[in-house]
Amino acid sequence: MAMWMNEYEIDEAARIIEHHAPELYPYAKYLSDWRDTVNGNSDGWPYWKAGSSCAAKLMELVTQATNSIRGRGEMPSESLFKKALTPIKSAATKFKLSAPELEQPSQGMRM
Repeated sequence: MAMWMNEYEIDEAARIIEHHAPELYPYAKYLSDWRDTVNGNSDGWPYWKAGSSCAAKLMELVTQATNSIRGRGEMPSESLFKKALTPIKSAATKFKLSAPELEQPSQGMRM
């Protein structure tokens, strides 16, 4: 079964990644922004399968990153995160939605 994160899990993962792996935060933020786009243009993240399933790989990588921060497993590479954006961008085009913008990470955020 494909990876799926609920709304709270996405928000929690974004906070963890922002604090501990700021170089990957733009990807967690992208997932959060896509979730917001889906919520604003459908019955909602948990209900519109096409809107959330295109983000399955990104959800998997965000989960892997948070697990790695917690000492469980390897940190996925940024190149894997970049590739995971493609299905979301394709879905945005297909459904005539705005794809999120990938923000640049802030420097000096690592604590």
